[in-house]
Amino acid sequence: MHFSTNNFLGPGEVNDETATAQHIERLVRAHLTITWENYQGQHPPPARHAYQATGPYVIELVIIFLEISKDVLLAHWLRAAIKVREEARGEEVTAVDELLGRVVDYFMVFKDGPIQGFLYPILEDLVWRDEFDGGTPSSEPSLLIGPTSGITVSLGNDTFEVPFHEIVSCFWSTRLDTACHTCQQPFLDRPPIRTIARHDSPSLSKFHVRIFNRHLSCLKERGIFFVPVSHVWDTSIRMANEVDTHDDEAASTLIRALEGLFKDVDNAYDPGVEFWHDYFSVPQWQLDIKESLLLCLPEIYHLADEILVHMHDLPSPYVSIILVCNLIERRFSLIGALKILVVLRALCHSQWMHRMWVTLEYSQSKSSCIMDQSNHICKSQLLGVPFPFPSCFGFRLSSNVQQLLEHSTLGDD
Repeated sequence: MHFSTNNFLGPGEVNDETATAQHIERLVRAHLTITWENYQGQHPPPARHAYQATGPYVIELVIIFLEISKDVLLAHWLRAAIKVREEARGEEVTAVDELLGRVVDYFMVFKDGPIQGFLYPILEDLVWRDEFDGGTPSSEPSLLIGPTSGITVSLGNDTFEVPFHEIVSCFWSTRLDTACHTCQQPFLDRPPIRTIARHDSPSLSKFHVRIFNRHLSCLKERGIFFVPVSHVWDTSIRMANEVDTHDDEAASTLIRALEGLFKDVDNAYDPGVEFWHDYFSVPQWQLDIKESLLLCLPEIYHLADEILVHMHDLPSPYVSIILVCNLIERRFSLIGALKILVVLRALCHSQWMHRMWVTLEYSQSKSSCIMDQSNHICKSQLLGVPFPFPSCFGFRLSSNVQQLLEHSTLGDD
């Protein structure tokens, strides 16, 4: 992969159309054959309009229409396809002819949606293949988890081993209930705010965690630093929550959550940092406490100096580009709009961006950091600090990028 900031920032001229045309022509030559083959496999061709007879004239009309509609990138792309067709051989000829024929079909025959909705996803695939050489940014292998995987828990002065088959009930029932660890008083009117920290003491398990139960008021008065985690629930957690019984998949998910949370903690936070994470901080099988904590969510996420947004399906390279773009004042060039499209679309399609509760959590936060697909915790690359709300996702999008992003999502579920 060869993403870098310089790849999508224009060297000087923001609308360097000559460079853009050359770049798109190179994309077509390098990747159209395989891109079109994959597209054909997913979208079998309908009855074709006769391209040879009237096609070239219709294509020119489409280009004029796109230019009038200010879809300059698509106009460049079709002109590049025509130019490549003049010099093409073999499979490349077939791919370009079929592509242009389908453009004519959409424009003249089917009229079942904007032509942009057909063209943009294919252009996006060309860009994606060029940036990642046909591969995808991958996450690192996770811990092998099974019935022999347990954890060690320290709670007050007690330390005990929790076997695999008791992990879910340990966190979701009454086993971790105590008085407030700050004032030593019981919890009467409001639920405990339970935080979890990695405990660096010898133990028999791979993970040794320390649990703290405190009043929300004690957290405020003592100014205790903690980091709420905003994330999307795994399906196994949702199912175990509904049936109120142990589930191997849910237990494995809890251990993987600990693994991910603690993987990069030393690079991002001071030793002993505490997290509020609803997998561990909310006793899901105690309905009254769970409902009380739901009412406290705005306070919890607003009290913290920063929150951690876990986007488990967003690759690390994408997050780096997103955070760098946030610190750059310059507009994107046309080529830059093409290159950033893949990243922005991945962001918009992340599961975290489609959930109501995380929106509430984020809206209450003062600042935020991102934990990506590889469980790396990303802060400002220039300042080494969290991003103040809402700059973590507050992009300054040029019209080129807005247009690309709008059309690239057409036809999606």
